[in-house]
Amino acid sequence: DCPTIEHKKRMPYTQATILEILRYADIAPLDYRCTTEDVMMDDIIIPKDTIVFNIVTEVMKGSYWKDGDTFNPSRFIDGSMLSPPDERLIPYLMGKRSCPGQSLANMQLFLYFTRILQLFHLQTEVGGVLQEDTFVPGITSSPRPFKIRFSPRKVKQ
Repeated sequence: DCPTIEHKKRMPYTQATILEILRYADIAPLDYRCTTEDVMMDDIIIPKDTIVFNIVTEVMKGSYWKDGDTFNPSRFIDGSMLSPPDERLIPYLMGKRSCPGQSLANMQLFLYFTRILQLFHLQTEVGGVLQEDTFVPGITSSPRPFKIRFSPRKVKQ
């Protein structure tokens, strides 16, 4: 059977893995806002109409996360259950400018991810060795090109 959204509740580790991919990949490392009035912060005045950059990478991979530079889906698991949402996991940003398609994106990620893993065995092109987790930096970041082999699984009919 094809995965459905109803399967999601019964697959906490898969959900945790997707959350960790969103945290770890950090495809939108920069966000900016413009102040609408003078703002006082720690005895510093930030004047009205100042562009303020939010470095999302610090939130997503910074010191808050234990071993934040390590891919570890278990950080979102509590026993055998998915942990409650962490306010610092903001792959779609937050507030008025958060992604309006967040719910749809989360459903699609789950459905695509589970279906791919259901149908294919994924292997690295070179003897089980994955490249370092290096990304091409920019306004959005993307992984450096790499080769991976999709071998069909034997699916029960």
